[in-house]
Amino acid sequence: TMSQPATSDAGWDIVVADLIEGNSRLRKEVEALEGQLAGFEDVERGGVALQSLVDEINRGHGTVNFIAVDAEGNVASGVSTSGLALKYPGRVGDSPIIGAGNYADNRYGAATCTGYGEMAIQAATAHSVVLYMKMGLLLEEAGAEAMHDLRHLDLPLRGMMNLIAVDKEARHWGASTSPGRTYLYMTAEMDEPVVAKRVHIPLAAPKGCSR
Repeated sequence: TMSQPATSDAGWDIVVADLIEGNSRLRKEVEALEGQLAGFEDVERGGVALQSLVDEINRGHGTVNFIAVDAEGNVASGVSTSGLALKYPGRVGDSPIIGAGNYADNRYGAATCTGYGEMAIQAATAHSVVLYMKMGLLLEEAGAEAMHDLRHLDLPLRGMMNLIAVDKEARHWGASTSPGRTYLYMTAEMDEPVVAKRVHIPLAAPKGCSR
């Protein structure tokens, strides 16, 4: 899914990426699932779906996000989908929904999300980041505000959310509801991408905080 693709021939200036970061988390889930699978006496019946999920994860899955800014300031955002097995029939994730999983506007910047798609859809997380920048917030403030919005969603299950964003000056920033997460960035002058730390913004608000 691509939002606001850059169409000039000016060459890119910076690329920010969230590359299959979910795999490390999914590997831990595989261990737990395999433990559950061992408890099924009849794998052909009770464990076949679980085995399918384990096999799918072992083949490697994860959402891949990119934001690119070219030398003329055109902004593009691209998002894949995880392709993980056993999704609910008819479910549409946030990746193909412009404004949920990704959004780009040359005037202000761009944002992309990975994680629990239902959260990004309800809060229009990617669009919210860009909107908050339009309202005058700095990149870091806009991203944090969009992450804070997730705390007020009415969902039976709230999962993880990762976010990367750039502003109109091509400054980049990343956040996650899980500690220790990273993302990559690379400018036209660099030979190799650099790993950057995300800001940890937990879903549970600190005591005394209403946001």
